Amino acid sequence: MECSCNAGSCYDDGDITGYSERMLKAGKQHICPKCGKAIEKGEYFMFCTAFAPESIYNSKMCLDCYAIVAEFFKDGYMSGSVHDDLADYLYHTWREDLPSNCISKLPNGAKAVVCDILQEFQEVAT
Repeated sequence: MECSCNAGSCYDDGDITGYSERMLKAGKQHICPKCGKAIEKGEYFMFCTAFAPESIYNSKMCLDCYAIVAEFFKDGYMSGSVHDDLADYLYHTWREDLPSNCISKLPNGAKAVVCDILQEFQEVAT
């Protein structure tokens, strides 16, 4: 059964002509541009590249952000804060159509991000 979670695409450039991704082991510390978390030397991360006619976009994502992107942004994602965009998507769906089947597939760190966002909504709603 296909997961129904899809917040859409978050590409900056509508002219993306190609995309590649690969898992790498950090040789030095990097900062995930999606959440600001440090990717420490020796940790794995996803190196994603999108190609446009006159530009190449690279991103080094922590595995938690990558899991969120893979589950909730199936049409692509290259810019912005994954947590903010996920919160915006969940805000519009959490009461009627909570994507629990998608959340259950996430690794623990990514699940914690989603649960924290949902907890904030619950606290505001009460």
